[in-house]
Amino acid sequence: MAEISFSIPDLFQQAFGFSPDEPQFQDLSVPVLQSKNGSPYYGFDGKGRRYFMPVTLGGLTLQYPVVDITVKKTIVDTPMVNRRGSVKELISIQEYEINIKGLIVGLTPDYPENEVTALRELFEKNESVAIVCPKTDIFLITQDRASQNNQGTNLFGTQAKNQVDQVVITELKLVTAGKSFAPNVQPYEMNLSSDTPFSLIYGIPFSLD
Repeated sequence: MAEISFSIPDLFQQAFGFSPDEPQFQDLSVPVLQSKNGSPYYGFDGKGRRYFMPVTLGGLTLQYPVVDITVKKTIVDTPMVNRRGSVKELISIQEYEINIKGLIVGLTPDYPENEVTALRELFEKNESVAIVCPKTDIFLITQDRASQNNQGTNLFGTQAKNQVDQVVITELKLVTAGKSFAPNVQPYEMNLSSDTPFSLIYGIPFSLD
């Protein structure tokens, strides 16, 4: 069976219009490091090649992910009478919006149908899913989530210090590959929204009689 040779950064450039900064997809001769929250900084693809910033989503390891995080504040501006400017009242911090772009690379020259199906099944879950990633951990993990029942595992099969947070997958896009793409490569893009649980506290029932 002939082996197909290609450059991951070049394919990423063709699919998404930019090439990730080093050392995103470089085979670095460094020890695998973990973040303060226990998530690994480096993952490995099916052929044992090391890549930076792995993501495990709902128990599924995403291939060659590049993660962007966006967050906004809800602010109310109140104009000042006879003065310049306004009084700014911070109402709340909105949910974290997470964008993940990546490449599914099959281990054979054939189209990676099984891997794409697994991604589709993950998207179709009508519930929030656990995410484990050094970058998202910084924004999502809180100490009061340590006892959460729905735990995820990192690439080494261990829990990230028993602290994971939840996201909702809002959009999945399978990018059309160009002519220079190998048939076993499928670019993908996902949009996620952080899901912060809360409990409703009910008061003591009373009667007007």
